Parts: sequence; structure tokens; C-alpha cells
Amino acid sequence: LPGKLSKLGAVHAAMTGSGSAFFAVFASREERDRALRVWRQGNQYPAFAAETVSQRRYQALWRRQLQGFVTGDAAWPPQSLYASKQ
Repeated sequence: LPGKLSKLGAVHAAMTGSGSAFFAVFASREERDRALRVWRQGNQYPAFAAETVSQRRYQALWRRQLQGFVTGDAAWPPQSLYASKQ
């Protein structure tokens, strides 16, 4: 499977340590999306697109998702409204 991903334009393709999944790195989002379309058309194995994010972006994404469930804005990691207060 890593060979197939390389043929689809992956800069790097490999199997995870446990062998339960494969991953590939593409030079651009456009190349990734093209490879994903081709993969889904001719393959029985599911595929998902993902991208890396900076620490700042990661924290912003988490804050947005947890907006109604955490207290305050400054603390990291966010503090749950449901955590016991001692």
C-alpha cells in the first residue's frame, strides 16, 4: 500500500508501527486531495485527509469545540466545568 500511495504522488508513505494503518505526506493540499479522490475511486480501504496544525491553532480549535464546557479563556489545558472544585 505505501507503494500505491507513492505512485499517487506522496512525498513519503509508510505503515504505522503496529501495521494497522498507512499514512502519506503530500507536498500540497491540492496533491493530497487529488490522491484522495483517486484512492477512493479504486480502493476498498477507507482513507481520510488530515493536516498538521501549530500548537496555537490546536489550542484555538480545542477552545472552540469545548466553548460551553470549560471555564475561562487563559488556562491550558482548559478547565472543565464539571471537574471537582477543591
